[in-house]
Amino acid sequence: MPNNWTTMYNQDELGDCEIVFQIKSKSQYAGLAFRDADLAFDIRETNDWATFRVVAAGNSMAASLDGKPLKIRREANHALAPKSNLVLCVHQATVARFKDLRVRVLTAGELAQPRGTQAKAGTWGEWKDLFNGKDMSAWKVFKGQWKAEDGMLVGYSTKTQVARVDTEAGYSDFEMTFKLRMTTGRNGEIHVHDYGQIFEFTVPELDTWHDFRVSVAGNEISCTLNGNPLKLGRQDDKTDGCFSFFVYGDGVTCSVKEIKLRELKR
Repeated sequence: MPNNWTTMYNQDELGDCEIVFQIKSKSQYAGLAFRDADLAFDIRETNDWATFRVVAAGNSMAASLDGKPLKIRREANHALAPKSNLVLCVHQATVARFKDLRVRVLTAGELAQPRGTQAKAGTWGEWKDLFNGKDMSAWKVFKGQWKAEDGMLVGYSTKTQVARVDTEAGYSDFEMTFKLRMTTGRNGEIHVHDYGQIFEFTVPELDTWHDFRVSVAGNEISCTLNGNPLKLGRQDDKTDGCFSFFVYGDGVTCSVKEIKLRELKR
């Protein structure tokens, strides 16, 4: 970036990933430098928070501001650096605000696509809440007892009855994040595509909120618990269907909150 820019960078180097954040500013320009590529974007017409997104995979990079493609400046025949810090840039003598900065490492399936196609493989929709914290809208009880309680989705299983709750809608390619807590019992399951794929989990601690992330893109399906990958216990050919929480055991209570999802549109 030119000398008349103010910059801030993260300490950890990033490689093949998707970066999303919100920006709001009265500045004419803001920008980003990443893996030896520069992006400058005009935000004069933006009176509210704008969504910036960049996807870097191999030697391919694509970026957008509120869904509009941005031009990326790179030297001719110059390959992207394998990794670098992420540098946020703002034109001097102005103020810009950044929030909700998220980074997603690309899956092996995304990286296996032909070079130059990963960034164009699909467009991620906006994150949306799947649970309003008040009632069971968007959810249906399949077995046992689940209810909305104190801003949480809470399930109870007994010695003779498992507890499973499904989303009303079905999803194909998506990402989902949520926090889950077990107050009794440690074991449960995550069901994807209407029981087509199942991840079994054991929480490391009771009465503690644990972070889960589910990622589905074509044949690449993964789930992490506190950043650690879970083993896919069952997999069939289903590519669409509801998402489910499943718990079992005598007197087991499971609570889930902050359930968010975004879909990949191809």
